[in-house]
Amino acid sequence: MKVGPLVSIIVVCYNQARFVRECLESVRLQTYANTELIVIDDCSGDDSAAVIESWIAALPDKPTFIVHERNQGICKTFNEALSNASGKYVSIIAADDVYLPDKTETQVTLFESLPENVGVIYSDVWQMDACGNLLKQHFIESQRDFAVMPQGNLFDALLQGNFIPAMSTMVRRECYAQVGRYDEQLTYEDFDMWLRISRHYEFVFSPVISAKYRVLPTSLSRTIHAAGQWPLLKSDFRIYENAMTAGLTGAQRTYARKRLAGIARQMCVRDYPGRTPYVARLLRYQFTPLTMILLLCSMAGVPYRRLSNLKNFYRYVIDKSSRMFSHGYQNEIRE
Repeated sequence: MKVGPLVSIIVVCYNQARFVRECLESVRLQTYANTELIVIDDCSGDDSAAVIESWIAALPDKPTFIVHERNQGICKTFNEALSNASGKYVSIIAADDVYLPDKTETQVTLFESLPENVGVIYSDVWQMDACGNLLKQHFIESQRDFAVMPQGNLFDALLQGNFIPAMSTMVRRECYAQVGRYDEQLTYEDFDMWLRISRHYEFVFSPVISAKYRVLPTSLSRTIHAAGQWPLLKSDFRIYENAMTAGLTGAQRTYARKRLAGIARQMCVRDYPGRTPYVARLLRYQFTPLTMILLLCSMAGVPYRRLSNLKNFYRYVIDKSSRMFSHGYQNEIRE
């Protein structure tokens, strides 16, 4: 007999045929019984879908299995999975990671003892290599150095950068109704969601390690990074720009502005062709001579390296910008 609240466990797969069976087995072997499993293959180019189908065929109770004919991206895929989820709590894992057997039971027990203003439980996780060998560092210490793991209102801690291992989490499903689904304009999903949830709910750290995160070039997170810095910088800018509209304190706004400025500067350092609208938007939050210089350089097509040539810089920018405006290129700063 299945007792306790229903937990929706979501497995997302993209080109992880080598590891997906191990991940699915770790879900099947959970010591907590009252779960529903939702598996989505996001148009893998390998045999992932066939491996999943073979694994499902041996089960008496069939999970929900969705196969995309076209790659949708991680955020849209997660939103589709959430649309199929009906549990009180939700856990999401990439198909190359692994749950420890008591992950769900431990976190449900903890959640049921907590007030409803707690929206997320998280823990640390082991890191492992492609062969499953454990690495020296746990996930969180590879990201940040905490004397005590943060709990409660985590917005300030998260604003400085994400440190929460997504596969370790359990989320109260009502959080998504409160803050909305994943932003499908982003390249990656978790940082923005944690920031948004932390504006309304508290986070609790569980000291029980709950999962193993596989560190390899084909993991979902590393596949995103392999696409290049430009998509990541655009997502980073959007996340911090969205945070600026969330009623921040003075100190929080100052920090978010610094991050926005740093992201825009990196776009300029790399001379990305699409940088101009982002630098123009930075002016809304940081109207300084340096931002104006970055914008003029971007609009005029001036390589960032010319900033080091201070002797001729102002003359060069003013001349290029004047000629550009005379040809009616003001539209470049529009969104």
